[in-house]
Amino acid sequence: MNTSQTQSLKSFEVIEYVPLNHLKPHPRNEAIYGRNENLTDLMEAIALKGYVRPLLIKTDGTIISGHRRWRTLLALGWEKAPVQVCHFESEDEELFVLIAENRQRQQTTVQKIREGMIVEPLARKLRNC
Repeated sequence: MNTSQTQSLKSFEVIEYVPLNHLKPHPRNEAIYGRNENLTDLMEAIALKGYVRPLLIKTDGTIISGHRRWRTLLALGWEKAPVQVCHFESEDEELFVLIAENRQRQQTTVQKIREGMIVEPLARKLRNC
């Protein structure tokens, strides 16, 4: 593991609290996953438990993982969100993490197809680096 990868991984260890209005969605997220998802279940869970898994963001506030959580917190009137800031070596690495972080959630067939159209060529490209 090189030094920059170690630096990237260390950034995951620190949780900060950032104002929600300082965060912005990743430009590719909506194209892959859409925006019209029902947030009711997530709103109820967060309101009940008061806990939110930290969002993964870039240093400029771009959300890599946690778009639904971000929109839910905005809807609930929260002012800040827990975040983990990560540094990426390239846009390809950033996009790969965005997709990998969304793999655990339930997806529509269209979302899976959109992911596949990006992941396959991206994986080939990253393997050849």
